[in-house]
Amino acid sequence: MMSCGLQMRTAAISLIYSKGLKLSPSSRGKYSLGEITNLMSIDAQKFADSMLLVHVIWAAPLQIAIVVAFLYAMVGPAAIAGISAVGLLVPLNLLSSRFGRDIQGKQMKAKDERMLLLSEIVQGMKVRIGCTYFSV
Repeated sequence: MMSCGLQMRTAAISLIYSKGLKLSPSSRGKYSLGEITNLMSIDAQKFADSMLLVHVIWAAPLQIAIVVAFLYAMVGPAAIAGISAVGLLVPLNLLSSRFGRDIQGKQMKAKDERMLLLSEIVQGMKVRIGCTYFSV
């Protein structure tokens, strides 16, 4: 699965790069270099990461069912109270994940701005070799 995820990541980076080369100047103005760099690095990495979690789709419900059965066999009807407590915590988990997603969105905007600033710094740098200046 890891190799499949890496192939998907490579394909996404290749598509983003080729699309970036084909953008017209007016379209390039809509997207900063930081946004494109983030697409190529961070967002494409999500493909590789998601392939590691594919088996969770079928394994997690099976594991939960087995654990609930063992728990009920060991403690009897008291297991229902524990399962209910876990069920009541699901909305809290959803709320915290929404909060985390909002923070991550703000973080991505900050990374875009940082990448734009770094690219402007690198483009504006002059390298001194001997007595001659060369643009990087």
